[in-house]
Amino acid sequence: MILCSVTAVLSAFLDNVTTMLLLTPVTIQLAKVLDLKPIPILISEVLFSNIGGAATMIGDPPNIMIGSGLSPDAIAGKGYEHLASSGVTFNDFITEMAPGILMTIVPTFMLIKYLYRDEFEGERQRDVEELESKYGVKDVKLLKTSGFILGAVIVGFFLHPIIHISVSWIALLGAVLMLLATDRHDIEESLEKVEWTTLLFFAGLFVLVHSLQYLGVINFIGEYVEKAIQFFPNGEGGIIRLSAAILIILWVSAFASAFIDNIPYTATMIPIILQISDSLSIELGPLIWALAFGACLGGNGTLIGASANVVTAGISEEAGYPISFKEFFRAGFPVMILTTMIISVYMIAVYVLSADFTLYAKLVLVGISLIGIILQVARGTSKGKSFSESLVDDDYDELKEVVLDTIDDVKSAIREKLSEEE
Repeated sequence: MILCSVTAVLSAFLDNVTTMLLLTPVTIQLAKVLDLKPIPILISEVLFSNIGGAATMIGDPPNIMIGSGLSPDAIAGKGYEHLASSGVTFNDFITEMAPGILMTIVPTFMLIKYLYRDEFEGERQRDVEELESKYGVKDVKLLKTSGFILGAVIVGFFLHPIIHISVSWIALLGAVLMLLATDRHDIEESLEKVEWTTLLFFAGLFVLVHSLQYLGVINFIGEYVEKAIQFFPNGEGGIIRLSAAILIILWVSAFASAFIDNIPYTATMIPIILQISDSLSIELGPLIWALAFGACLGGNGTLIGASANVVTAGISEEAGYPISFKEFFRAGFPVMILTTMIISVYMIAVYVLSADFTLYAKLVLVGISLIGIILQVARGTSKGKSFSESLVDDDYDELKEVVLDTIDDVKSAIREKLSEEE
């Protein structure tokens, strides 16, 4: 619970690849110390890194691309001046996507607990003081210096709408300052620690995907998305076509991102989103958020769906714990389906049913989610369970017992009735 929560929060402000680069070695070491299998924990973390990363513009590479390619200035520069007012900024991602992401947190925890119910059962007793002394911070000065630079980079991300410096340049400047402050005399040693194997994998993957783009495969997907949306009538106020557009883009993006990789898919879909909004007279904002949600959450579908997945698998394999495609798919694909279903409800409720007062709709949905969390925890703690156990308490065993008892009662009633008739 703690590792997944920390991963989700850090992914929102560091980006999910960086977060998993930091947390994967820590998680493997913790698993060794606690005598746990690290792979289920790593898969759970990377799923939450993709979910948490979807909440901000810098949390996931597709969001960075959407924020750059569909900003007001970028839209105007592509000849769609009449749509520029619907462009997105850094803060828009938080206000539009974070409420939907919040709704997916507890259901995802519950599903992961169910999928890994055997691995996550039981307890481990260890001496915390011994662990603190053995694995404590070795260089406090370095921690403070790197923490200050990291904080400055995050502040720069938030100031992007004011200073108008690209988030990529802010990140690059932070990396240079970090090198100068830490290993300016031993840059070669730092470069040796870069995950070159993973980067080469991405290079090959992008070449392969660009060949598909060059052959027209991804454009083919985009064209048929537009034709599918065009099939639905406008209806009164365009509600029917808007609903269809949101759901089609969301689900097609989720499945395509899972099997193609969400970065090249997003790059291809950005101009298609503008074309759909312009040619079919559909509001641009909901289409942008449908693409962002679908691309980020779809990355959980398979091992190659998102960059963070591949990075985590690479580090884990080097440590002696290879994550297979099948093993990741067993947990990732159900989580992708669940979260996309929840976001479908969120988007229809906010952008279709409550189009004139979206802020109030988001507040209501967030309020319902928080009340649900409180009730869930209160119900679990009343049974003597801890906070983490309460949050993922699904009453599966109790429900199974009730169902079996009911079946036995029905069988007994049938036997008694047959006996009376005889």
